[in-house]
Amino acid sequence: MTKTKFAPIIVALQKSLQAFMGLITALIAVKFLSLEMQGYYYAIGSLLSSYVILDLCLSSYILQKAAALASKKEISNGAQFKAFQYWSHRLYRATGIAAIVLIYPFGYAILENQHAINANVNWLIPWTLSSLLLGLLIPALGFVTVIEGTGAIAEAYSLKIASNILGAMLTCSAIILGYGLYAQAMPFLALTILLFIWKKIKYKENLCKLEDNSSLYKIYNNEILERLGSSISRSLGSYAYLNVPIIISIITGSLENTGRLGLSIVIANIGGAIAMSLITAKIPLLIQSIKKDSFHKNKKIIIKYFLISNLIFIMGFLILIILTIKFENLLIFKRILNTKDLTILFLAFVLFININPLQTLLEASNIKSKAFELSIFFITFILIIIKYILNIEISENILVISMAIASFTAFIITMFSFRLIKS
Repeated sequence: MTKTKFAPIIVALQKSLQAFMGLITALIAVKFLSLEMQGYYYAIGSLLSSYVILDLCLSSYILQKAAALASKKEISNGAQFKAFQYWSHRLYRATGIAAIVLIYPFGYAILENQHAINANVNWLIPWTLSSLLLGLLIPALGFVTVIEGTGAIAEAYSLKIASNILGAMLTCSAIILGYGLYAQAMPFLALTILLFIWKKIKYKENLCKLEDNSSLYKIYNNEILERLGSSISRSLGSYAYLNVPIIISIITGSLENTGRLGLSIVIANIGGAIAMSLITAKIPLLIQSIKKDSFHKNKKIIIKYFLISNLIFIMGFLILIILTIKFENLLIFKRILNTKDLTILFLAFVLFININPLQTLLEASNIKSKAFELSIFFITFILIIIKYILNIEISENILVISMAIASFTAFIITMFSFRLIKS
């Protein structure tokens, strides 16, 4: 079995393990955290996740550029690739600093507002530690993105498997020992440690040989600046969809609602990660096929993978609904949304999980889509009307309906744009 054929298995294994670890962590959080602390737990997680706005702005370009260099066989001794690797490392290091500077005060303001209502919760130290660890993680993530873009998918995802295991162990330990709000920092700590060791052991010699190349840096800077606007809107849309509803929920002062909504979104996201694992594994290879003008040869395969992925997600959703109805008295099912709202949420995710891989293929084909920009507009417009014009309190039901409208809008626009890819 070739590395290319083996890669999807590794990715599927990593996604499945990540989902399993996420489920175990969610169960332990339900068992050892009160509903109010569960609200804080997921609110801190959502605030920390805002780093994806910065990361996705860069990773989309980094992944595609590394794949393009790989298709030109610039990997082994190519000066251009080494310069690109060094440039991306410096860029991600600056992004890590920017993440701390931007995310920390934003989260502080949100949590301080909730602290006025629940003054007995000590969130400041956990939030500070988590923010600092996040700043250390981002530079390491950039290195993995470059390696993954070159086609070394099995290597990158094997490392992620190890970090998932270590991160879950540290997270569960923190929750069980009574340090629940520190738990969100543990996956960052685990991945940072493993990436540091991995880089020093396997790539120490290559890293020492990296050289400055100002002329190439100017090219890379210009290329990423040209795509920055669309990348920001896409990353902002992805982040807003998954996390803004939770942040809105905690701003309204209801920790119980935040806990239920947060846990439900985590479960939906876990299902989506498993379902889309095959597509995730194929993305770098599909990008290379587009660069080589051979995308039409893979079109049927892409459609098949998308259909399989969506079928897996829908089957998982149906099983969850049946379990929720049959075992409604179990603690975990008491801590999630009611059946009606949960159904709306999962129907929204059926569309949402397809958008990111489709958008990546669109960008590789130099086709710009405004799906996420319009979906952000829709969800914001709806919530403004509900809150300030109709004067209706924003509930979990209203939030999940807004998510459904946003995902439907983004999916339709993305599919229309996808038809423009040359065949």
